[in-house]
Amino acid sequence: MKVGDFQDFPVPEPQYKIPITKSAEEPKLRANLLNTAAGSCLSLGVLSPLAASFFNLTANRIPTHIVILGVAFWLGMAYFRHQRAQAVLGGLRE
Repeated sequence: MKVGDFQDFPVPEPQYKIPITKSAEEPKLRANLLNTAAGSCLSLGVLSPLAASFFNLTANRIPTHIVILGVAFWLGMAYFRHQRAQAVLGGLRE
């Protein structure tokens, strides 16, 4: 058998057509994506450096003020993404 053997194979037409519309689930999925990104920002950008400084893993390598600035930045990003997720869900009707 070759790949070209199936070129003349009849393909049935669909019996119904699915309309392409914006689903009600799409905003929920987008909000879930944003909230998951917020959780990732929080765990990687805030909790990991705090755990590393707690166990004294960054004492000789990174100055403390840099760690504090990084934690503040990632905490702000997590908050911003979480707020965007809530804004996406704000337009939904129950």
